[in-house]
Amino acid sequence: MKPSTLFVMLAIALTLNEPLLAEDAGVKRRQLIEDVMKALNIDGLTRTVMETYFLEDARSIAAKADLSEEGRRKWEAQNQDWRKQQILLGERMTRRVDLNAFARAVYYPLFDRSYSVSELEQLLAFLQTPAGRKTAALLPQVTRQALVEGDLVLEREEKLATEELNAARRREQVARTPRWQLTMFDMQSLAVGIERYATDYNRYPAPADLATSLVPAYLKTFHGKDAWGTDFLYLMTMAGRPLYRIVSAGSDRLFEQESRQLDEALTPRTSERSADDIVFQQGTFLRYPKESSGVAPQIP
Repeated sequence: MKPSTLFVMLAIALTLNEPLLAEDAGVKRRQLIEDVMKALNIDGLTRTVMETYFLEDARSIAAKADLSEEGRRKWEAQNQDWRKQQILLGERMTRRVDLNAFARAVYYPLFDRSYSVSELEQLLAFLQTPAGRKTAALLPQVTRQALVEGDLVLEREEKLATEELNAARRREQVARTPRWQLTMFDMQSLAVGIERYATDYNRYPAPADLATSLVPAYLKTFHGKDAWGTDFLYLMTMAGRPLYRIVSAGSDRLFEQESRQLDEALTPRTSERSADDIVFQQGTFLRYPKESSGVAPQIP
């Protein structure tokens, strides 16, 4: 047989065997992925994720509120029906979803895309060691803890990020909004909190306890200074006719004498000077800049 003929025959044989070799490699790869998933107890991990998603949610919500043990018991009692529905939903989903098929639909493609045959062999070898078996055994517990604790961490960070964004937004508003507008808006917001408090307690909050009385039950944020940086003057009395008054000292940061005396009868009056006091009493502005017409602006 001529050498050239031999080479041709070998080439034909190799070509015919390529699909068989590829098929063997594919079978080996699939088997390795199946073995890795079995060693990792992917079915158990999937079950843990499903249970945590539906059943742990109520517990994590209670923990988010930083409740005491007594507080958690009260929360669970108040939300008993909701928790029962969550449990029923979880049971229904577990019956509807084939966890075995779900695990393979989710994890198999991930291993297939991410690992070579050699890496799958190394991973399987590790999972067959004591450290690997321990890792696989702990994976559902670690995943559950990560889901619950991670949710709490993200909740706290989201709250702080929101507060930072709100503070930045407030600074931008201060920079582009006339100070009297910001001041009147904050005075009216403060008055809303005072009146809500009075509705519940049948009295106005004491000046010394104003911030602690109103936040967070009646106001989310307490703005105790006007836009010129002076503390608001808050006066109240429950003797005779109950009254309260909120006063801004204006741009000169000096309170006028009549503004300080709650028994002084004030008639509504406009002002063309930013130095004049702005006075809010019992739901009405009695001293206010001419541009406002006695109505607090709406600031988003």
